[in-house]
Amino acid sequence: MKRTLAILLAIFLLLGGLGVVATAAPGCPCTWPQHAYNHDAAMFAAQLSYWAYYSEMIEAELTERDFFNIEQHNFEEIEEAEEAMHTVAITLAQREIAVQDQDMTLLVLALRGTVGHMLSGPEWQSNFDVGEEDLHVGFMLATDDVREHLYAYVLYHELDMETTVMLFAGHSRGGAVANILAAYLNDAQSLVLHENLHVYTFASPRTTRSPNSAHTNIFNIINVNDRVPRLPRTMGWTNLWGRHGIDLAVHMTTTTVIGFAVDAMHHHTMENYLRWMLEHPDLTYDDFHAMTVPITTIFGTTWPATWYYWLLFWLGFGWIWMYIWV
Repeated sequence: MKRTLAILLAIFLLLGGLGVVATAAPGCPCTWPQHAYNHDAAMFAAQLSYWAYYSEMIEAELTERDFFNIEQHNFEEIEEAEEAMHTVAITLAQREIAVQDQDMTLLVLALRGTVGHMLSGPEWQSNFDVGEEDLHVGFMLATDDVREHLYAYVLYHELDMETTVMLFAGHSRGGAVANILAAYLNDAQSLVLHENLHVYTFASPRTTRSPNSAHTNIFNIINVNDRVPRLPRTMGWTNLWGRHGIDLAVHMTTTTVIGFAVDAMHHHTMENYLRWMLEHPDLTYDDFHAMTVPITTIFGTTWPATWYYWLLFWLGFGWIWMYIWV
């Protein structure tokens, strides 16, 4: 019994405690910024990224906020793994907004993060399909699928690029696809004007070997305690991978059952990102930028940011060694 309890405690120390559940965020902003980070829009994007995991929830929430022409794709389970491998579930919707006293259409694209079994799920297989191209191959192929749905939606509803504002929001895999798609649209200038495209990603992995920070309408919000945004990376000291746009990486604390046990997996959940956003409702871009710290290695930014991971690892390892091998 003593040995069993020791093993269970060690596993808990290594994996952490339980996460928190996010609360509701404010409704959709009625006006929209141009050429700037907007925290109200970022908070709405965080809520969209959370809802995106639940098809019925996001449809109900958008309907409540006066969105219409709601379309959803790739939520259904596809039996053939190859068909589902390079896709991402998305929700498209539109509503009327005011931008500097001008009536415009807001089109939102919410992209779901990875679901399914880590060892066999087709989306996970796509995540691991890095390839040798400039872009992450799995994310690039999923982006191609999303782009087809987006173009079809715009054409079918006859949206004018001069009077359409787009908001992309996604977590993890969804954020990576949003990152690549937004950079493509910025360069193509064929579907939406650069100043009318606003993108907020959360916990996005790295997407390209040629990151372009000139895409100033893309904001990648990152928890420095989250390991996913540090991947993939090049072997060796020099990392060539990155994300398009502007990284805003801050320390986001987490809540666990045991205060000193840090839930490593919870650092990556959209619930944790949303909770942190809701706890900071009045941030400006300058505030956010001042809080930003560099992301350098797969293990952490600086020793103070990661000491507890090493402490918990050695505590857990010590318990196992003591009660099994000694």
